[in-house]
Amino acid sequence: MQPDIYDFLDYRHYLVEVFEYLKATKKVTSYRSFARLADSRTPDFLQRIRDRQQNITPAEATFICRAMKLPKKKRLYFEALINFDQATTHEEKEWWFLRILSAREYKSVKKIDSAKYQYFSQWYVPVVRELMTHPDYNDDPAWIAARIRPRVSTAKVKKAISLLKSLELIRRDPKSGTSGRSTAPFAHLQR
Repeated sequence: MQPDIYDFLDYRHYLVEVFEYLKATKKVTSYRSFARLADSRTPDFLQRIRDRQQNITPAEATFICRAMKLPKKKRLYFEALINFDQATTHEEKEWWFLRILSAREYKSVKKIDSAKYQYFSQWYVPVVRELMTHPDYNDDPAWIAARIRPRVSTAKVKKAISLLKSLELIRRDPKSGTSGRSTAPFAHLQR
């Protein structure tokens, strides 16, 4: 089944899932053919996007939306994800995050408790969640704070980690624990 863009808060993860879907349906057969869908001349386009070595351009986003036959609302959501990712100030991040939330709202309106509201009320909480699963994360909130742009204090990161634990959105990986830097000490309960 084609990935639903509304299930994603990171356009990079969405593109990886789109690639897997297109590969399974034989609409693309390689990273190079996916790059052609985006009208990119870089054969490792998807790998560079996935690994955060480059950002997607508006033109590439347009080509991908056309290839995926995304309707206007989904295209706007995809663009909001991109702009959120590439925003450089707190104000920009917050503005785009609110656009993301409002776009997702119409898909399914549900009452949420205050703890879940806290997860969505601060743009950096999902970012902290993602960084906690990074292979180099060593159980140090300051490590996460140093990697978030625009900057977020270590105290806010600690609060975000506490919230994520209370919501059971993260858990300790029983295999790696906190020892060693080669594997992430935390893993998602669900993706």
